[in-house]
Amino acid sequence: MGQALPPKLQVLIDNAAAYEAAGDAYNAVKLLKRAAQLAPDRPETYFRLGHIYKCRQEWKPALYYNKKTISLDPSNREAWWNVGLSATALKMWRTAHYVWNKFDAAPAPNMPVSVRCGYGGQFELLWVVPLDPARGVIRSIPHPAADRRYGDIILFDGQIIGFNIVQRRKVAVYEERGLFKRSAYQTFSCYLHAAEEKDLLILERICEDAGLGFEVWSNATRVMALSNSGVLPEYYSGLGLGLPQPQGMMVAIAAKSEEEAQKVLDTWQIISLKSHSNWRRHN
Repeated sequence: MGQALPPKLQVLIDNAAAYEAAGDAYNAVKLLKRAAQLAPDRPETYFRLGHIYKCRQEWKPALYYNKKTISLDPSNREAWWNVGLSATALKMWRTAHYVWNKFDAAPAPNMPVSVRCGYGGQFELLWVVPLDPARGVIRSIPHPAADRRYGDIILFDGQIIGFNIVQRRKVAVYEERGLFKRSAYQTFSCYLHAAEEKDLLILERICEDAGLGFEVWSNATRVMALSNSGVLPEYYSGLGLGLPQPQGMMVAIAAKSEEEAQKVLDTWQIISLKSHSNWRRHN
């Protein structure tokens, strides 16, 4: 059992936790700073402050409070990770590399992971290829409401928050922590009429050869079915499970210009002898 905290300090911490749970970061931070003044040697207080600032993507205070945490408790692995994430976001590469060298269990570069991107009270899972333990390149074509694009470099957290179950394979899911660099790709969508599976594979191959992104939005992971059977949630998407329907499929193409996207569709129409409609450019 740990030593009991002074009543006044305990009240501050409890009230701060209640504000944080209610989404009131302002008052949570205010009370935690008071708690830090009362007990300046208590690392847990600085860790909570660092966590709040990390979630708000305020990287300078996040870095400061997580460094303060590990100065008092060098064994706090999550605080070390948060220092690396914050330093990466701030492009403080020497600090970031020093921290990442301490982590052997980080996502392997070039091995895709799933990253949960939230927007408008909902979320989708994106395929991301890690560049380092905290950054990765989006290889999905996100819904336009997500304010993310194919090729964007995003930040993501180090804690696994669930698993994406795709074709009976479990892929780790991480939480997105903000945009690092915007890509030059734009998002286009259209409806392929009477498209069969072989037609989708043809279009996918043409896009790949042209360096463009491709995704079947009709099967995409916009709406997630959630299973709480284990300690970590499992997300089941339709990706790879749904089959093309006789009436057609909605697809998305990521290209740097509308001309590039139209060119691959023209090529696809010649090869497949199929047509498309409802062409749309998404801002």
